[in-house]
Amino acid sequence: MSNKISKQQPQVNANYKYFQAILTDILRIHRGKYALLRNCKSLGYYDTPEDATEAARVFLPGKVYSIQEVASTVIDLGHFSHVDSLV
Repeated sequence: MSNKISKQQPQVNANYKYFQAILTDILRIHRGKYALLRNCKSLGYYDTPEDATEAARVFLPGKVYSIQEVASTVIDLGHFSHVDSLV
């Protein structure tokens, strides 16, 4: 794991914990959407992971963020699903 990735991991982990904590509350309204998360806050819900990634690239250039599907089962897809490839 590169040094840059390891420095980003605490933020990714915190976003994931936050998402797990709010999932029950957002499931009814946002099921099937993709949450864009940064600094333990939900910044928006998008129809596709590509839409969420594009929003992150526009509004959070170079920043660490997470994208999680709002679904009954929370799956952490690891680094690939959380960090912009341009970071």
